[in-house]
Amino acid sequence: MASIMITEPAGYDLLKKLFLRMTWFDNYNIFYYYDKNTEIIHIIRILYNRADWQNILKR
Repeated sequence: MASIMITEPAGYDLLKKLFLRMTWFDNYNIFYYYDKNTEIIHIIRILYNRADWQNILKR
């Protein structure tokens, strides 16, 4: 039986620190957070996939 190793994506620590989540659509990364109290998703930023998103979000 083969073992499966699950790893966190690059930059996961930064997203966690900023309380953000990330998904993608076509060639774009979408950064957002979900407010559980109001059940609203707030889109923070949409960046082209090849952008250095980690450095952009650190600003």
